[in-house]
Amino acid sequence: MAKRSRFSNGMVIANGRPTATNPSGETVLLAVTRYTTTINPASVAAATSAEQTFTVTGLLAGDIVLAINKPTATAGLGIVNARVSAADTLAITFMNATAGAVDAASESYEVIVGRFSTT
Repeated sequence: MAKRSRFSNGMVIANGRPTATNPSGETVLLAVTRYTTTINPASVAAATSAEQTFTVTGLLAGDIVLAINKPTATAGLGIVNARVSAADTLAITFMNATAGAVDAASESYEVIVGRFSTT
């Protein structure tokens, strides 16, 4: 389920600060969306990292993952990157820092995504 914050005419970020106008080439924040999705990662081999993809309906190519929350800790397993790899597709890179394979349980993740424009 997605929760969306909309900004009338977009929020403009210029030099790292919100502004009232959009100078040429500055970034406009169109929306920040929160998705809640059930993710069941595949086992990650010992002492390695692996990118896995998951369907999250509503994501658009070009969206940027601002934050991701795996609600419980799994010993030795970390998230080292998250990106939108294609429409409706979330790619998460998991890292296993242990000497054995780690298989995290299926659970409900929170994903915060920003949608931006330079026009």
